Amino acid sequence: MLKPLKIRLPAEKVWLTADNHFRHNRPWIIEVRGFKTIEEHDETLISRWNETVSDDGVVLMLGDFCLMSTETDFW
Repeated sequence: MLKPLKIRLPAEKVWLTADNHFRHNRPWIIEVRGFKTIEEHDETLISRWNETVSDDGVVLMLGDFCLMSTETDFW
């Protein structure tokens, strides 16, 4: 049976996100979002993430994180 996730942090430290599509080099991802390259897309998302989420924040990734990458690509 599934149990609810209990996060004991103030709401401003908890972030939900989905469909980041890092490294997903498809026109329907990058062009629709206003980028010319997937590198520009990824760098912008990472920069905005780092500007918004504090070091002690918690991010819950709800799906479609990246394409054809390994765990070490994001450490």
